Formats: sequence, structure tokens, C-alpha cells
Amino acid sequence: MKTKKILFTIPFLAFSVLVTGCQKDYKFTPTKVAVFADCQLSNATGGVVEFSTPYLRNHLKLCKANDVDVIMIPGDLVNNAVEGYYEIFETALKDVYGTDESQYPEFVYSMGNHEWWNLDEQIVSYAAKTFKKHARINTKNLVKSSTDELASEKETTANYYKVINGIPFMAISGSNSSGLLSY
Repeated sequence: MKTKKILFTIPFLAFSVLVTGCQKDYKFTPTKVAVFADCQLSNATGGVVEFSTPYLRNHLKLCKANDVDVIMIPGDLVNNAVEGYYEIFETALKDVYGTDESQYPEFVYSMGNHEWWNLDEQIVSYAAKTFKKHARINTKNLVKSSTDELASEKETTANYYKVINGIPFMAISGSNSSGLLSY
């Protein structure tokens, strides 16, 4: 029985120490965060892709109904870095939240492999630039953003750091079409 009690106590103590340590540097405000991924928006039909836009709208409606402060999308918002696919997302946002962007939650996106799915290696940097154009990185909560051109012009990262309601969020995106992170 002592072993079980210790196992339950240690995580609680570790959590208390982490929260206490963070509170010295940040003032936290209660924050509701929603996480969903793999929307893979495109104009393709069939399978799951055909239903991605209605599912996205339903997710956004649920976020709005629950007054979510931050929506995290850790990859695969669209397929193939096509401007029009990002516009599908923007349309869904406007349909659910209206046109006043001050009423939108904060967004934290990361690039996934579908943002450059089936793209030629030579245009992966285009995919990253298109992603950054639509990823809502530059908001009042942005602390630091980096655009690191790596050894090859083909590889570009889209990494950034935001502090939202006193909580640090870091987005680290993949940088090549193999879907692997490059450091």
C-alpha cells in the first residue's frame, strides 16, 4: 500500500512544483484551450476529406459555444499549401465567429506534412510561406517568430512563441516534405 500511495503523491508534488515555479514568471488567467488536427482541407471528394469542412465548422461551433480562448491545430490544416484551401478555413471562421476578428480566439498552428503533401521538394518553401501568411502568427501575443532558411532553400521552418493569458505556447513546425523536424 505504501508504494501505491507514493505513486499517487509524486505526480501531485511534481505538478505543484512546476506550477509554483511558473507562477513566479507569469500571471495566469484561466484559459480554455481546444485542440484538433488533421482537417486536411482541400477540394477533393470521397472518404474523410469530403466531410472535413462540415466537421471543421462543428468543431469551431463547439469552441465558440464553450468560449474557448485558444485553438491549437498541431498540423494538417490543409492539403498541398493551396491558397484556396486556407480560404475554406477563413470562410468557416467567418461563418461561425463573424467578421470581427477581435472576437476570434487566439490560434496556435503548426505545419504538418499535409501542408506540403505531394508537393515537389523545390516548392516546400512556398508551402511554408503560404502557411505563415494564413497561420495568424502575428498577433498581440506573439513573443518571437523565426523564419530559418536552412542549408537548402527547399527547407523553411515556421516556428514561433506566444504568451496567451500568461501561458507560454510554442509552435515548432516540420520543415521538409518527409514530415521530419530539422534542427
